[in-house]
Amino acid sequence: ARYGERLSSVVDARTMVGDSSGYHGSASIGLMAGKVHLSGPLIPGKSHFTVAYRRTWTEILTEPAMAIVRAVGQGAFDTYFRYGFQDVNAKVDYRLPRNGKLEASFYYGDDLFKLREKPIEKSYNLYRNYHWRWGNLAPSLRWSQPWSERIYSEVQLYYTHFRSKVNNQWEMSSYTLPSARHQVSVLNDLGGRFTLDIRLSRSHQLKTGLDYVFHTNRPSLTYGVQTYRNQQHKGHEYVLFGEEHWRPTSQVALQLGLRLSHYRTSEKGYTSLSPRGSVRYQPLPHLSLKAAYTKTLQYVHLLSENYLNLPSDLWLPTSDQLPPMTAHQVTLGLYSDRWSGFIVSLEGYYKSMDQLVAYRPDYRLQSPATPLEQLITTGSGRSYGLEWMIKRQTGKLTGWVGYTLSWTDRHFAAL
Repeated sequence: ARYGERLSSVVDARTMVGDSSGYHGSASIGLMAGKVHLSGPLIPGKSHFTVAYRRTWTEILTEPAMAIVRAVGQGAFDTYFRYGFQDVNAKVDYRLPRNGKLEASFYYGDDLFKLREKPIEKSYNLYRNYHWRWGNLAPSLRWSQPWSERIYSEVQLYYTHFRSKVNNQWEMSSYTLPSARHQVSVLNDLGGRFTLDIRLSRSHQLKTGLDYVFHTNRPSLTYGVQTYRNQQHKGHEYVLFGEEHWRPTSQVALQLGLRLSHYRTSEKGYTSLSPRGSVRYQPLPHLSLKAAYTKTLQYVHLLSENYLNLPSDLWLPTSDQLPPMTAHQVTLGLYSDRWSGFIVSLEGYYKSMDQLVAYRPDYRLQSPATPLEQLITTGSGRSYGLEWMIKRQTGKLTGWVGYTLSWTDRHFAAL
């Protein structure tokens, strides 16, 4: 229940702690990118740091290659291509009295894609000019403190900034007019979280907490001379959650969670109660049966023109006219380690989704004054499937093999 506001999975990535034994570093060079890493103590026994930087140099390879193609080629177009990314990840931690810890983290990532084609012969009018840029900025501060052997608390403050900019111009045929698309999607989150872990007994653990996030969203879409631009969206998100891990017997383990969230726009509020729970039953020493149910919701909508996740996608916030997306998922699984060194799992799932968004068929024909919310339509979806895996974790030869058979459907009455 500590995770929410996403219909799908969550990636929990944690930066490694700095090395306290001394200064260490590493560097590596590959065909596409290189990276450096440095770690060590700032104050011996008190504070440590770790920092890593990564960057591509594909433009160093692609630009000479394109120059050679232009020099020896017989094509009708002069082509320029460039892609690159860079990111930096840093963390500093400081030990406080009574085993407390203060951590400051920083992440920055930036991606750039350019493609330009223009005709060599001036008699041609066809051309393409694509320029995409997207990235993230995320600093955070965390204070963790154990108060006793059974009580542990954590306070976190963070800020995230995501931006995606698309500027495309093209003329694909001498019979068509030049086209242009300019799109900007910016998401800013400023938030804080307080969590409290309480170990009631060996078989009973409780985690509870509070979240607050201030969302700022600025979407903008321009086709040709038509601009569909919304004013800056602001929203306040409040969350209260609790989850319980309980083993009533040696054969049964329960995880129960409840998440209460409220999202407030300038004129409207949305409140949702999201229960989730799982049970594991072990009738035999080498056999486990598991079942789970989860309700989730998402306050930001992904608006895409195709079935690929690209930086050209547009993110729209929940607003007075656009409610949040919701999903319900049920999972059943069977797991066995009956054979020495091998683990076998078989799992099936079904998920239903509501308030999904898509562009209306006539959205390019609408007036430039039309708000973005009126250019879309809502629908529903479902995902279900079956997957199995065989894994070997011990011995000289380890590995796994798995297979998934799944279906995903979307239904929009307006399409």
